[in-house]
Amino acid sequence: MSFQIENVALPDEEQASAKAYWGSIDFSFYKAKRPWSEFIAAEVLKFQPRAVLEFGCNAGKNIAVINDGAKNVFISGIDVNAQAVAFGRKKGLRLAHGDETVC
Repeated sequence: MSFQIENVALPDEEQASAKAYWGSIDFSFYKAKRPWSEFIAAEVLKFQPRAVLEFGCNAGKNIAVINDGAKNVFISGIDVNAQAVAFGRKKGLRLAHGDETVC
């Protein structure tokens, strides 16, 4: 199956290559909160959501900041990097390991 973006088919091997890369990358950079996480959280919370799903959340740095600002919001994330997901789960975040096929 090919994935379509604006009428351009991505070869299956490109999808597999991207998942393999992001699934194995050293995620240490993504462990710490970053300035843009504060911006993202503020923008998301302006909408007063009841739930937030971040697709491609890595270790959950954005989710952690959103969670700090909205305790009554159901916040979760999904990522292809099993080690990053495990790290985020240890921090108490609601994360799942998977790709676009699980949603």
